[in-house]
Amino acid sequence: MAVAFRFYVGLSVPEIRGLQWKNLGKIKFIDSGRLLVMRTVKGNSPPEPYAMSDTKLRYIPLSPRFYELLCAYRDYVIKLCGKDIAELPIVPNSLDQRGEIISYERIKYATKSVIGRIGIPEDNVYFTTSAEDEEALETDANAYHGELFRSNFIYRMLNTCGMSDGECSYLMGKKPADTFSQSYCDYGEETSQAILVTKLSRWDMLFRRAKPETYAKREELSDEEEMILRAADRGNRLTTELCIEGSEGAAQLELYSDTGMDVQIIAGEA
Repeated sequence: MAVAFRFYVGLSVPEIRGLQWKNLGKIKFIDSGRLLVMRTVKGNSPPEPYAMSDTKLRYIPLSPRFYELLCAYRDYVIKLCGKDIAELPIVPNSLDQRGEIISYERIKYATKSVIGRIGIPEDNVYFTTSAEDEEALETDANAYHGELFRSNFIYRMLNTCGMSDGECSYLMGKKPADTFSQSYCDYGEETSQAILVTKLSRWDMLFRRAKPETYAKREELSDEEEMILRAADRGNRLTTELCIEGSEGAAQLELYSDTGMDVQIIAGEA
């Protein structure tokens, strides 16, 4: 679960350790939720709450897929512990130690295991103190899991989800660089959070692999008729072939998606 928070949400390890079930809430208007990041737990120190003016005190919207998984896990915890789980950590040290915050060692071990299963190769960096040094210090850059996961999260937010620099800075707990975001954007407001969830849904597309379903299949169409093709679920790939015979007339192709799309159209003569 800790690795899932690092991958899907981009939180730092101290922030993950500080999460409690009372921090999970529903977003109005849409079927998704958000997390209130309000404290951090470093090492064996007691939890440190963020100040009200701290940019790290923020609401993190969750992609519909991750929110669904998190709610299922919450229901499982309720069955084990009863309804009063508000003060329990979302990521405990173990299911037998549900009241204890997960240790750094467990997160590090789980993260290293996931990186190995994914097949991310070592990124060895060599350090020397001078040009004459024959023995260089070597380290694996991917051992710094926090930077690896946060860098991936930032890349996905900017490139896959199409977020602005201001939106991405807010999610990472940093002060936006542009004046407009600083003065006029409230990314923690629920309408803004709903918009961010819509953008996060574009990332969900990469994890859905159901077969596309075809509604209205016609081999021949007369004038003014329509053929509608629609993917069975968000994020599926839909491929279709259109053959237009005759030298006159025109065909109109309309594409629509509520979460964005990547389209490739290949046209040519038969």
